[in-house]
Amino acid sequence: DEHAPLLTRGRGSRLDNRLALWGDNSNVKRAGFIATLALLGLVALVVGRTSHVNQVNSLNLRRESAEKLARRNNAYRDARCSVSWIVHTGALSGGAALEETVRDLQRIAGVAANKEWMPDGTTRIKYGVPQFLQVPSLPKDFDFATEVPGGDGSFDARLARTIREPLLRAIDAGHRGAYTVSHGVDAPGLLTMETFVTNLRKNLDDRRCDLVVLAAVRDPAAHRVGEWIHAHASDPDLFIDRELTTVLRKTPGFPVGEGAVLFPQTRALLFAGELASADARDALRERLSAGDKTTGTPENPALAGVGAKEALEAFQFVDGVVAEVERRAANDSPHATLAGVLAAKDSLKTRFDLAKSLLAKVTQRFVNAFDVVLVAKSDEHEGLRRLAEKLDWRSEALRDPSTDESVALARSIAKNASPDFADGAFRRDLSGLPFETRRAVNRWGELEGALFLVAEAQKERLKTVEDTNRLGAATDPDGAASEEEIAAREAATRRASPVELCGNAKRRGVTDAAELVRLSFEKEGGLMHVTRDLQARVRDGKGCLDGALRFLREADATPVPAEVVRAERGGSYHAAAVVAMEASMRPGSPREEAYLIALKNRASALRGVKAR
Repeated sequence: DEHAPLLTRGRGSRLDNRLALWGDNSNVKRAGFIATLALLGLVALVVGRTSHVNQVNSLNLRRESAEKLARRNNAYRDARCSVSWIVHTGALSGGAALEETVRDLQRIAGVAANKEWMPDGTTRIKYGVPQFLQVPSLPKDFDFATEVPGGDGSFDARLARTIREPLLRAIDAGHRGAYTVSHGVDAPGLLTMETFVTNLRKNLDDRRCDLVVLAAVRDPAAHRVGEWIHAHASDPDLFIDRELTTVLRKTPGFPVGEGAVLFPQTRALLFAGELASADARDALRERLSAGDKTTGTPENPALAGVGAKEALEAFQFVDGVVAEVERRAANDSPHATLAGVLAAKDSLKTRFDLAKSLLAKVTQRFVNAFDVVLVAKSDEHEGLRRLAEKLDWRSEALRDPSTDESVALARSIAKNASPDFADGAFRRDLSGLPFETRRAVNRWGELEGALFLVAEAQKERLKTVEDTNRLGAATDPDGAASEEEIAAREAATRRASPVELCGNAKRRGVTDAAELVRLSFEKEGGLMHVTRDLQARVRDGKGCLDGALRFLREADATPVPAEVVRAERGGSYHAAAVVAMEASMRPGSPREEAYLIALKNRASALRGVKAR
């Protein structure tokens, strides 16, 4: 064979022979490249498949995590079914701002009944859920019982239709969570519809839902100045300083004037708009007096409250005293102050003190019945945190001011608040006012001061219980406490208030606070800012009032300067000569009556009318 020599050559020749069989070098390179591409494609296919599987798994995990979070958040909301019944105590007490902030807090804590978490991680509003409800305003012509064909029907029926039925229907349909009821100052008082609210609370208890009554209260001195500012809002010369220079120049008899009434926040808490006019008062008196003459039960028990009739009579009496003060001030008469009128006749002061005591007792029973949460306007953040503790709304997050929930709550309070010159004027005390004005302001707000002190006591009790619980947790670092002990600590924190946690005096928060204010005025003369001074004593007592009461009962009375008493009896309208003459008179004597007739004749002579 002619190729035989080639086949018999050395190893190099044989290799060349093999290459010849496969082709030239370019073919070899092409085959290697193709093999490499095939290998890389296979690797890419494996990697891509693995990545796709990982992405699908990650997406499934995220979806599962979002679904679990949604279920957890919805379960948290459902487990905290509640109704916050917010009683407005007047436009100047901060009730409207408190109401808005409570609704914001429900959203911040994720407990609002109309908010739902979706499986994709988003939230939506359930528009069919009546999360916010409004107590109906006073009926036309104050007719509570008459069923009007084609109309709204009786007021009891309106309450059921606007409050009870929507609430219970939504809860029974599975829409659990936090609801809000707004009780405005144009509605009947909560005291006069107490049975309705009590029955509603029983209905809610059967559904494992709580009902909490909430109200904003304010330092009575700042509240009265706020009323004065509101009455003079259009005055271009309005200027408020600590000395109340403008106020005392325009209204020398302050706090009397501008149609102001005694204890406005207390009457709004109990009666709302039912004492706002003479017609409303007359209608309320007739309704509370009507009923079965044999059993004494009212015609409409759903709209009757325990002690409502007696409280109405007490308010009518103190209103009569204030009307007498204004009459004397208008006539430039002696005793043109509240203290002066009460000093004119001993029996009048005795009856006035009895009326105050009765109102304090009725308010006390009302606060106990609903375990009312009182929020001081000057410390709204603390009051809302107390509400969150009571209803367990992310309370652990609100304890730390740096958490997202606390920051959001602070922003909500700032958003809903409005500038208040009165709070600025009384940020410290009453030391810029004349002595007689200090006493008049303190006496004017005695019952309001009691409510303000109860709000302070509730705050201090919560702090004390929290400190005790933290101490209990610190002494149990290994977690040896039983579930029952831990639950008991948490429950004690949620219900902390002087109503429940002040020893033998636990049921006397309001009455003890009213007695504190009275004793302070009696023993210390009412020459300082009584409410602010007692605030410090309540803090020292960690929310209990026993210590402050014991101290004041044992303390010696500080005599009031004689010139202050003379100024009170003379009234701020009188010149020094009139004050001196009044000091020589005996209240209720013929000489005083002759003086009053002379004053009337002098004022009437200008109109051509002679008084008898």
